[in-house]
Amino acid sequence: MKKYFEITNRQFCVMILIEKNYQFFLNACKKFLIEKRRKGKNP
Repeated sequence: MKKYFEITNRQFCVMILIEKNYQFFLNACKKFLIEKRRKGKNP
């Protein structure tokens, strides 16, 4: 989880972490990373 926390937007992930819904946290952060990568390849 720390990897996702450091790579992604901190406030976004902290907010989800505070909710203590870890499965949602992981899914949301993975989705965020995939979007970020896609936007990086296609500006």
